[in-house]
Amino acid sequence: MFSLIMYGWYNDNKWEPTLANSLVDALHEMGHLKSLQVIESNNGPPLLCKRLFEELSADALLPGLTSLELVWAESRQPDEELLSALSLRADGRLSSVVLGIRNGGNLGPDVLECMRSLRKSNVQAVCW
Repeated sequence: MFSLIMYGWYNDNKWEPTLANSLVDALHEMGHLKSLQVIESNNGPPLLCKRLFEELSADALLPGLTSLELVWAESRQPDEELLSALSLRADGRLSSVVLGIRNGGNLGPDVLECMRSLRKSNVQAVCW
């Protein structure tokens, strides 16, 4: 098992946007990973970014990924790019997906529809 813990830093009271990009860059170095879990902190930097989802869609990142768990800070919602990436990887590569929002936040209807579609493709898709 491998764990990666990332900390951000402040610059004029704003999180540096490079932290999310650093996560993606680190994941490129770990292309062999089969399982990925990213849980954002409610008071930390956003880690789940458009670049991450675009690269998952293009198979440029973690081509052997079978299990994915993503949890957003309670003030955020999943991006459309993530839903596209999940749909593309529902071709038998993904076996389980867990999506959620911290503190029991509600997922939008488009995310719930994506989860239903994943289940029809035999992906174990559950809400966090």
